[in-house]
Amino acid sequence: MMQFQLTPEQAALKGSVARFVQREYGFEHRTAILRGPEGYSRAHWTTFAELGWLGAGLGEHQGGYGGGAMENALILEQLARGL
Repeated sequence: MMQFQLTPEQAALKGSVARFVQREYGFEHRTAILRGPEGYSRAHWTTFAELGWLGAGLGEHQGGYGGGAMENALILEQLARGL
């Protein structure tokens, strides 16, 4: 049987996204953003960039942090929990 475990970096990434969702990206908050004039939050996208989430799944040679599909999946999994 194969066992999959997150690396310490992946676990930290997952935890940071989970905390963000719990604090600032719950269902009601996200719904209010979608109903707003822009349909998204510029402040949230700035936060995503500052936390490195936008480059988490890109290789370092691409200006990212050396992650891949797993890092993107961890981010999306936690963001989806808020939906």
